[in-house]
Amino acid sequence: ALIGMGLAFLMTGPNADQLSNYQGIAGAHAVGIPDGGPGLPLLGWSTVAGDLRIPHFLGMHTLQAMLLLAIGLELLARRVPLLRDGMLRFRLVAIAACSAVAVVAIVTVQALSGESIVRPSAPILSATVAVALVAIAAVALSIRAARVRGRLPARQHRGDQQHRDRESGGEVEPQEAAPPSGPMRNGRLS
Repeated sequence: ALIGMGLAFLMTGPNADQLSNYQGIAGAHAVGIPDGGPGLPLLGWSTVAGDLRIPHFLGMHTLQAMLLLAIGLELLARRVPLLRDGMLRFRLVAIAACSAVAVVAIVTVQALSGESIVRPSAPILSATVAVALVAIAAVALSIRAARVRGRLPARQHRGDQQHRDRESGGEVEPQEAAPPSGPMRNGRLS
């Protein structure tokens, strides 16, 4: 959200036309054309030039998206056993946050270059695809690590499991002592 607020500052700088003919208004959201013109339905973002409202919007609302993602993963953990791993949920949110920062950087460069959001150049498109591929790989590696962690036996003491069973309301089964080994059997030396 801080990045999004900071990006709004880019819209306050006067453009060349405003500097030559100052009329009390400085700043613009469009790059490469005067404000206004054709835009995306509902959002109004320019379809013919760069628009600084896009990185501002994404930067501001990423924080809300991360919160919703964290809540969604927490709720899904009740039904999806793999998501019960808290480290996996943390990593998924971290991957989403890093990806969002990269996307905000990409659309900022795109807007400042005067490119429309609907007509990205090859470098912008390549960077976007690279971010997506890295994010997908990071998610796959995180899931794999969670599965490996789930297969490894946890070091537990006998009392630890009984304590967890009591806290969860489960029945605690008495554990039988292992038969003695060595020369001592049935309380006698043999």
